[in-house]
Amino acid sequence: MAVMTMEQSTSRSILPAAFRNAGVDALAMIAALVLAALAIYLFGNAAMQRVVTYAAIMLTAVLGLQIFSGNTGIVSFGHAAFVGLGAYATGILTLPAALQRTALRDLPQFLSGYEMSFFAALAVVVVLAVLVGLITGTPLLRLSGSSASIATLALLIIVYTLLVAGREITRGSQPFYGVPREVGLWTAVAIAAMAIVAARLFRETSFGLAARAAADNERGAAAVGVDHRMARLAAWVMGAVAAAAAGAMMAQFLGAFSPKDFYFDFGFTMLAMLIVGGMTSSLGAFAGVVVTVLVVEVVRRFEGGGEVLGLQMPVLFGLTQGVLAVA
Repeated sequence: MAVMTMEQSTSRSILPAAFRNAGVDALAMIAALVLAALAIYLFGNAAMQRVVTYAAIMLTAVLGLQIFSGNTGIVSFGHAAFVGLGAYATGILTLPAALQRTALRDLPQFLSGYEMSFFAALAVVVVLAVLVGLITGTPLLRLSGSSASIATLALLIIVYTLLVAGREITRGSQPFYGVPREVGLWTAVAIAAMAIVAARLFRETSFGLAARAAADNERGAAAVGVDHRMARLAAWVMGAVAAAAAGAMMAQFLGAFSPKDFYFDFGFTMLAMLIVGGMTSSLGAFAGVVVTVLVVEVVRRFEGGGEVLGLQMPVLFGLTQGVLAVA
């Protein structure tokens, strides 16, 4: 009985300690994000604020990717599709009714005339992401390893094709314009902070532990009763929600976008950010986004050519993508 009591008390103390550590990690990252945003808000210009806002949006998207890939060990190429779905859903729901009648004349009746606020549209996007995540994740996550990665790539291609083909709803390959630009620095920081908490705490839940156990040894985990499919599905759905929320912010940050903005280049950038920082932790996603955004901003200044340290630099198209690939 004494042994059982000791084991029970130990099991009770380990889980809260793990969550306490996760909470401390999340608060540290949020504090760093808020301090950086506050410094830019007080002392930076509008261009610098846009860079930090973009970084916070990308952090939310990359954390969605990290929740799935970092815990399951399956590299996903499909999370950019959820960003695109979130962006287009938000664009349709928040587009002014007068502009909607001219820009989307053939929009189906059940999608027209809402003109929602950003947060109302975000709530709809979250529900949509859960539904799409469940529908796509249930068959997709019967696969594992490289097969699952290829399936996520197929999902990205399918969603891109649907966005281009759905001209009545998305304007096809033409820019979807006129979306209110209501997402600013603090909105992006607040949602990114929630994504940080969700990603860090998910790692310590039973789903997170099961997903990582299956990633280490799928057969061994199954032998001791770990349901890796449910764990992977939970990670997929939660990652989809974070990615779609990032898409909702991206829509009202850019104001105009097209399907190619959420295709291979965007997915490649998300993966680069996650891999540079470290795929297995939310801190890695945080560090990867910070480092990559800083590098891209520096490199972009050289991409257009000009004089550097007395030397005349030529125009170097694709330099940013090259640096990301090297990273």
